[in-house]
Amino acid sequence: MKKEYNIKDTVWIALGESKLIEGRVVEIIDLVHLNEGWDSNRELYIIEIKTGIDDVYEVRDWNQISSSAQGPLNMYKTIRNEIIKNNRYLKKVGLNIPIHPVVEEFLEDIKDLPAKKQNFRKRKPKND
Repeated sequence: MKKEYNIKDTVWIALGESKLIEGRVVEIIDLVHLNEGWDSNRELYIIEIKTGIDDVYEVRDWNQISSSAQGPLNMYKTIRNEIIKNNRYLKKVGLNIPIHPVVEEFLEDIKDLPAKKQNFRKRKPKND
């Protein structure tokens, strides 16, 4: 998995459509010079997207980019590794998160959690 991109690299980003949109990295910046606590290791990529009228520029970090048109975005590639890495701690606090959850399995898992007193108010039906 590619950990950084260079200028002129072709990348794909999500713009709310069903497919990822192709773009090209035109600049790499960081915001350390603002002295607002930005991490010096966090690079922001300015991505140029060619359209039929004018070029569109989007600013994304590494997590919001994919190196292939089929995806997924980098943030989804790392979720599995993060869950595995944190699974030991989660088990200590009583949570068991499956790596590939299915709805039925998830419902079974939460059914076994210790019951806590719920202080939810029941909604009263409106009389119209």
